[in-house]
Amino acid sequence: MKAHKILLTAALLLATVLNSTGALAQVCSQAFVSAVSSIEKVEKVTGKKGVFLAILDTNDHKQALKVRSAVKTILQSHAGTCDFSDNRVVMVDNSFQRLGKGFPAPVSDRELEDRLYNYVYGLSPVDVDTNLKGYQELVRLSPANNYYKARLEHYKSRRELYQARKVFTREALKAAGRDERIDDLKLQKDFCLIVTDTDTPVQTANRFMEELLTKVPALKRKPCIFIYGPDLKKADEDCPEWANTAKAAKAEARLLRSYVLGLPSYEIRKNLAGYKELSRMVPRSSLYKSKVDFYNSKLNGLERFSALETVSGSPFFKTSGRNGAQYQVELSRNVLHGLSGKAESALYKSLASYYQHNGAPLSRCEVFRDGRKAGVISCDRNGRCSFKSSR
Repeated sequence: MKAHKILLTAALLLATVLNSTGALAQVCSQAFVSAVSSIEKVEKVTGKKGVFLAILDTNDHKQALKVRSAVKTILQSHAGTCDFSDNRVVMVDNSFQRLGKGFPAPVSDRELEDRLYNYVYGLSPVDVDTNLKGYQELVRLSPANNYYKARLEHYKSRRELYQARKVFTREALKAAGRDERIDDLKLQKDFCLIVTDTDTPVQTANRFMEELLTKVPALKRKPCIFIYGPDLKKADEDCPEWANTAKAAKAEARLLRSYVLGLPSYEIRKNLAGYKELSRMVPRSSLYKSKVDFYNSKLNGLERFSALETVSGSPFFKTSGRNGAQYQVELSRNVLHGLSGKAESALYKSLASYYQHNGAPLSRCEVFRDGRKAGVISCDRNGRCSFKSSR
């Protein structure tokens, strides 16, 4: 109550210095709206010519009585040149159901319709449920109004579309989580990105969608599908309604970006492939170009380290490859042949330095000899690496 009293007092003081009758009426109207809007449980107040609609954010009867009492107190307020006693107020709940005839004098259905329409017309089209409730009440107030009927049908259709999308999204994510053939699935309204874990991405994705569509209600619009293989190269797309449109291109870039941003940094090849594709889609993006350079450098460093050779030109490593978040190498048999313990330790230290010299592509590199782990090359955030023996 204190808040609306402060707002009311400030507006009344302003009103006393105005000479214009029209300006005074406008200020007094704004003062009344501000004061009523500050009452708890009041969502919105709209009105003109002394007739106001108060929309509550609740349908609780006790809360509505409290609001009514607070509004009556404001109506009885009289200070300066503003007099609110001639104002009339009608309240509706959060479903736009009318709460009483209005006070201190009745408000007609025509007056309620006029003020409710002004409110509903200003709503965001994205707020489907509120628009739907609003036009339902407007149709009830004016059954012969074809415009209200058309808007009501429009938002009914929008709600059906949203509900169908919601079911499709829920079932698609559940199915993708259970299907080992699907690496990931990203959705945004009518657009879907499928990344497969198979060498036949098109067949895998099509089979997945066929199975999914038998489990969900029929969709009015077939989703636009972008299919990528495990190497993040685009395999195909099925996008008849939006084929070759800017909308489809933007949606594909957003979905792919969402997938790539979720990749762990140690997935060097996949990150590189993803950012290359994004850079192709959005050639002006300096971020994507820098990411391509970053992961390209990581990959080149890893390949140089793995291709290390002995003085005689034979491979330094028998095997090499990533295992999860760490890299693993196994030394060739002839590398340590004839070395003393001290010389072997020096070799491991040099190996860590060479790994660091190549950019420390992954933070850990396990080194094996004769099938057993000899130790680990560990690198800190600054790229400094050291070898720790497993002995």
